[in-house]
Amino acid sequence: MRSRIIEELTDYEKNVRVNDDHSYRVGQIIIVLQAIQRALNLMHETREISLVYNLYEHHSSIFEAMESG
Repeated sequence: MRSRIIEELTDYEKNVRVNDDHSYRVGQIIIVLQAIQRALNLMHETREISLVYNLYEHHSSIFEAMESG
């Protein structure tokens, strides 16, 4: 699945940015997506830890944003 997404993204960037280096742009997008994934994983871990230690009420706005997203 991941290779297909990268392939389609590369094809799209080749067609849209004819004069630019499409591989650099695809690399940037992949890095941003990985950073978002790591941030989400960290938020979920933090939420689980806070539930264990009963800290949910102290940071409820953060967790409400996670649940609605």
